[in-house]
Amino acid sequence: MKISKICTLSAVIVGFSLTAVPSTVQAIGVNSAVDKIVKYISKKGSSKMCRKGSAWNVISIRSFSGLLCGASPALAGLAVGTCYGPNTEGFRDSSCFKKAKSKLGLTGSMTETEITEIAIKAMTADITKAGSAVAKIACKKAGSLPGAAGELAASKCPT
Repeated sequence: MKISKICTLSAVIVGFSLTAVPSTVQAIGVNSAVDKIVKYISKKGSSKMCRKGSAWNVISIRSFSGLLCGASPALAGLAVGTCYGPNTEGFRDSSCFKKAKSKLGLTGSMTETEITEIAIKAMTADITKAGSAVAKIACKKAGSLPGAAGELAASKCPT
């Protein structure tokens, strides 16, 4: 009897915890994800943009199961251009990078230079479009954005 009560209590706790999961892991759209990332890096700094996402306290371009990394070539380029070089918290093994590779057509035989060039080319057109997802994220903290994307943001974002 005691074990079944413990099992029942455990099931109830798990059920409540799943309904109390923060919105960062619930279904989310691209625009909402962009807004959350912009808000987070505004407070924490763009150096946090490549961190492994967490349902509880870290929102990065890798969050939401890599949603933004596969949303468009420009966003995939932003993720790779920012995070590939430093390989922050294992970026190259992340679901974000897998989605970005697919979106950008990257292959395993490419060099880091080739990968970075493709990433930067993919985000270049969008970074100058007012209101684009890439501009919102990259230009928020353009001066401190890590990686090759930071260099592009510094030269293309309005000051």
